[in-house]
Amino acid sequence: MRNLLCVCILSLVCCALCAIGATPATAFGGASVRLVYAERTGDTSSSKEYLIDKTANGYRIQLFNQGIKRVIVTDHKLNTLLEDYDNPAKGDTLTFRREGRSLRLTGTLDGKPMDKGFEVDGLWFGSVLLLRDVVLTGQQESEFYMTKPEEERVVKLVALRQETETLTIAGAPCEAVKYKYTVPGIQGLFWKSYYWYRLSDGLLVKTEETRGLPGTQKVHSELIAESVLPELPLVAQLP
Repeated sequence: MRNLLCVCILSLVCCALCAIGATPATAFGGASVRLVYAERTGDTSSSKEYLIDKTANGYRIQLFNQGIKRVIVTDHKLNTLLEDYDNPAKGDTLTFRREGRSLRLTGTLDGKPMDKGFEVDGLWFGSVLLLRDVVLTGQQESEFYMTKPEEERVVKLVALRQETETLTIAGAPCEAVKYKYTVPGIQGLFWKSYYWYRLSDGLLVKTEETRGLPGTQKVHSELIAESVLPELPLVAQLP
């Protein structure tokens, strides 16, 4: 009976993970949520998957993309506290951690130990998903920091609110607001990326990114699946 219950639970998980086009799931609520994005750079396509869980002190985001795993831990206001980066193929394991008004990067990169500090004077968002409240409160401009552990970098960005558009996302119409991301100062004239967030709940639904110097080939991504994962009992609690 115990084994049968375990099989049934696993079946429920599989059904939830395969759900596409179901009722939109509200990320950063009380439930565990899975998000899948299709990503395209020129003729190359891939996918990336997020698992978002509520914790006692905030949220935990797991991102899986091309064999690389990132884990981002936030407080209740979606401010990032920690970002883990794990690339098994290269043996890189890195952690960015908030320490007062600075961020510290530790771990191993290219087989060498890493311990480096970065001064920051504002918000840290370890993922573009975390701008939910910027979107929902209608902020026209927001400055924040993003981190790239594998590049040993902390980048200051500015998000500028643009127009509202009706998109087709996962086969359904979606009202979304467009944000332009750029960098402060004169460099902002030469580098920009665009992100679309759903008006109803601030969820990221589409991107057009420049991941590199101006002129770099654009990376496009779009939400293709979202689902609430079932809350499962612990195996030890099964009869």
